[in-house]
Amino acid sequence: PGVAQRCLNLAAAGRIRIILDNATLHRTQAGKPATEEDDFAARFNAAAAAGAELFRCRFERYSHCKIIILKKNGAAFRVLTGSTNFAVTGICVNANHVLLFDHPKIASYYSDVFNNVWQVGKAAPFRTTDFSTKAKKFIGAGSPHTKINFSPHGDTRAADILDEITAQLQKPSTKSVLFAVMEMGDASTGTLIRALRDLHKNDSIYTYGVTDNSSGDISLYKPGRKNGLLIDAKQARRDLPPPFKTEASLPGHAIHHKFVITNFNRSTARVWCGSSNLALGGERENGDNLICIKDQDVATAFAIEAMRLT
Repeated sequence: PGVAQRCLNLAAAGRIRIILDNATLHRTQAGKPATEEDDFAARFNAAAAAGAELFRCRFERYSHCKIIILKKNGAAFRVLTGSTNFAVTGICVNANHVLLFDHPKIASYYSDVFNNVWQVGKAAPFRTTDFSTKAKKFIGAGSPHTKINFSPHGDTRAADILDEITAQLQKPSTKSVLFAVMEMGDASTGTLIRALRDLHKNDSIYTYGVTDNSSGDISLYKPGRKNGLLIDAKQARRDLPPPFKTEASLPGHAIHHKFVITNFNRSTARVWCGSSNLALGGERENGDNLICIKDQDVATAFAIEAMRLT
């Protein structure tokens, strides 16, 4: 509600444009109470002064990005993104990450994507744009080496993006993989999820991972084993002994992160993060951003979070 009210205040001042998801989950159904999204849209339109606009779209599944772009004198200069939904559960309940780029070129690129989506609003035309078919790289000039992909993609492009990450995990030079991924229950969602599920079988890689759904039991390993844990956060209360299983159950996901880290303690460290669930379905059907950052300091920050969660 705090975020929503600030958006309404900006609408009254004519200083905001919003793309808001319009999937069935977020639309009012016959005989049901109004969804929070529909209620917000009605209040926004009632409050909006000239210059404030709201556009509902969903591509083929969800408009799944979590992005705020700031502009001054018409030019974008800062962008916030990550896995965090702008809601009570996203900010106060879920395990999430936020990235803030104080970088005009990166902010401008996000603004260009926003403006394109504002015009097309559907998956089919967006998949043919350079925003979908090509990755955008930013190197130097105040930013770590950053590569950004925006979905939805065509089938081949979606698979190639996930295969590229999978190949990095499977390189002989990769000595550690740490991750937090919301959904790993369906191993048919692409090569990356399957690779993450199988990592603990490889004793030559140090691994640590946590998920909200692995469709399997918690696996524990004896001290001294190099392959670490894959923890299913939602099953912990059921499977772990007292007093851990008595913790209160909260609404929403325990793990809403979507990140994978390789070689966090080496100069070759990199992290993939953002709003993408790292699965084929989302890459083909959702509006998402998937970010790769090649920087040891950034990777270490994510590695600390992976350790904290597991």
